[in-house]
Amino acid sequence: MALGLEVSKNSFIWVVRSGDNDWVPEGYEERIKGRGMVIREWAPQLLILNHIAVGGFVTHCGWNSSLEGICAGLPMVTWPLYAEQFYNEKLLVDVLKFGVEVGSKVYDFNPETRPILEATRIEAAIRNLMGGRRGGR
Repeated sequence: MALGLEVSKNSFIWVVRSGDNDWVPEGYEERIKGRGMVIREWAPQLLILNHIAVGGFVTHCGWNSSLEGICAGLPMVTWPLYAEQFYNEKLLVDVLKFGVEVGSKVYDFNPETRPILEATRIEAAIRNLMGGRRGGR
């Protein structure tokens, strides 16, 4: 995620959970300074999504996040992780035409065999989305 956002050259806010896992690569925040912002822990998602400067939303396709993105009129990069999120992605991409798939097709609960998405796939989805091919606003 970090590298895909970085190489996309778009401005962004990335909300990450802090805790046992440090999802932010070393030196990352310095490299994205002035273009990106990393927020650790909770963020006011509704306020962020409804801000006029926001042009898109990378979502895991949970129902609440999907509805918040739809209500904000935002195009979305869809990255489902498990359960009904894959069905929600189909609604966003195929029915509402609000989404661009990042390419996540299955979830494996075993971290050793779980598929890893390459940064280039994330970058391509963001560029496609921000290029105006899909979305609401």
